[in-house]
Amino acid sequence: MIRFTLVLTMLMLIGTITFGQRIGIGTDNPLEEVHFHSAISTHLKLLLTPGSSADSSSIMFSENPNATFGMRILYDGVNNKLNIYGDVNGVLSGPHLTIKRSSTQVGIGIINPEQSLDIVGAMRLGTTSTNLSGTMRWTGTDFEGYDGSEWLSMTTAGDRWSVEPGSNTDIFYNEGFVGIGDSTPNYPLDIEHQTAARSVVITNDYTGSQGQYGVLANLENDGTGSKVGLYAIVSNGNASPNNSLYGLFGLIPTGASGTHYGVYGDAAGDNNYAIYGDNTSSGGWAGYFDGRGHVSQTMTIGIEEPLGMLHVHDPINSTAGMYVTPATTSSEDSSFIFLAEDDDASFGMMWLYDGVDNYLELFGKSNSTMYGPHMRIQRNNGNIAIVARLLRDTRCPLTVRWLVKNCVSTCPVTGLTMSLKNRIRENPYPNWQVSSQITTTCPEFPMLRSSNRRGWR
Repeated sequence: MIRFTLVLTMLMLIGTITFGQRIGIGTDNPLEEVHFHSAISTHLKLLLTPGSSADSSSIMFSENPNATFGMRILYDGVNNKLNIYGDVNGVLSGPHLTIKRSSTQVGIGIINPEQSLDIVGAMRLGTTSTNLSGTMRWTGTDFEGYDGSEWLSMTTAGDRWSVEPGSNTDIFYNEGFVGIGDSTPNYPLDIEHQTAARSVVITNDYTGSQGQYGVLANLENDGTGSKVGLYAIVSNGNASPNNSLYGLFGLIPTGASGTHYGVYGDAAGDNNYAIYGDNTSSGGWAGYFDGRGHVSQTMTIGIEEPLGMLHVHDPINSTAGMYVTPATTSSEDSSFIFLAEDDDASFGMMWLYDGVDNYLELFGKSNSTMYGPHMRIQRNNGNIAIVARLLRDTRCPLTVRWLVKNCVSTCPVTGLTMSLKNRIRENPYPNWQVSSQITTTCPEFPMLRSSNRRGWR
């Protein structure tokens, strides 16, 4: 080993100096090829300076004497970063690691890190058995974290995890349930406040015997503001003619057994509505039913305090009306109203309008047998035919036809009654001409005759 001592105040060496063995600076016993030692300070400094203020300095770690392969630590004076590159024949690849000078941001696989640790690419944590709180490990099948007492899965199992922005806890996981704004979720997704989403698709494929909910909206607090369990709006009405717009659509498959509801509403208490429809357009409908409908209690139209099971009230016009029309547009169909005495309509009376003969007829019904017509009113001329049985005789049907005309003008037929003796008991219109024709096929009643009278009481 060559030893020499410099006694000059300054020594400048220009050119190439070659030492065949080790070099020691600050030590006369170098332990490596280059050994720096400070005998005057506890802080050893090694300074590399470039030629100008925006240049770079680097250290090359090579794997061969020609320095053709290795790694280079380079300080980039332009971007103020310390980078580690791969170096092959002077061509740099990377940077593989970047550290910003004026911040604590470190990048792996990225030249401009934005976070404290910014990684581009996959991250692998080696398996460890060190039981220190906060330690993470890869078991070969799962990522785990040590909480100070046990290893917990970071992907599946675990008692509870949460995401906290600052000091506010927003998202919770607890035994299969996720809560947003709710620290004790009771459903797979339990959201505390309002939720906005472009589209929500909910599929419940549970096949057990317990009840299932696609959407369960439950308002439990007693606030004074309006509350809407489920609010659906379709604000864009530009659907093509072949498409439809539904604020709320309910569908039950045709193969489902039992009782099911496409839309179900339950309103307890007075002045509540299970289903409420509102339409202010003259061309629309507040409610529309295509198919059968069932009302188990009172049904009203135009009035809120009904006097019967069905109460029709016209709040706009002075004359209330109700139409019963058949399905087709033919002028020879029929319509009827049945008044029953039992819930399955086995017994009762039926008013039937016969569109073929233009009659309003009254029939009786006993089980499946129809009797009559007992009474018939002709549509155009008002002729009335009544079939009755007189004098307690059940053999001979008696047909009574009345023709009522007003000599002055046409008037409605009101106040006209018939007694059991088949005579006109009251005629409130003196100018009316009333003729009655009584015929029978029974020979036991020769006293029956026809009569014409005018203006009697």
